[in-house]
Amino acid sequence: MPKGIFERHLASEETKKKMSLARMGYVFSAESRKKISESRKRRKQELGYLNSPETRAKISSSLKGQHSSPSTEFKKGIVPWNTGTSTPEKKKRSRTSAILRHKYGIDLDAYEEMLKKQKGVCLICGKSETKKTRYGGISTLHIDHDHTNGRIRGLLCHKCNCAIGMFCEDTQILEKAIKYLSQ
Repeated sequence: MPKGIFERHLASEETKKKMSLARMGYVFSAESRKKISESRKRRKQELGYLNSPETRAKISSSLKGQHSSPSTEFKKGIVPWNTGTSTPEKKKRSRTSAILRHKYGIDLDAYEEMLKKQKGVCLICGKSETKKTRYGGISTLHIDHDHTNGRIRGLLCHKCNCAIGMFCEDTQILEKAIKYLSQ
């Protein structure tokens, strides 16, 4: 493996460990602290050569051809930074779709199709969502799914979704609750 310019003046592994422990607040003997301090000073002096024009030219020539950051490409005029095509609504829709794909394996279009099929109401109580978000808007219907196999059952309001969760999705407990309520 070829030696890079940064590998020449590295401290020993033991000194590195002590330096990192010192940064975390561990207390060392006076002798250990002196060694760490000397190692830091030596490293700063040795790395001071990085500021010379020859070394900077050597580093930049070795980095040529590697991927540059988007901001660098923007400054060079290669990539338009913000073309204005992305709106906050598009960003929110994309983010929501990514979350749904990650959690449930569906995208926002599939969610909206389910919502349209259910006519925008809860599958159990038949009412629209009433729970408010922290920003004052109305929350969306929750995606109810089987926790054992991940199969989506439908969209529920907050109250019905919590109720099913409280009954641990157990039909026997739900039947007992129905019997209890019908007394």
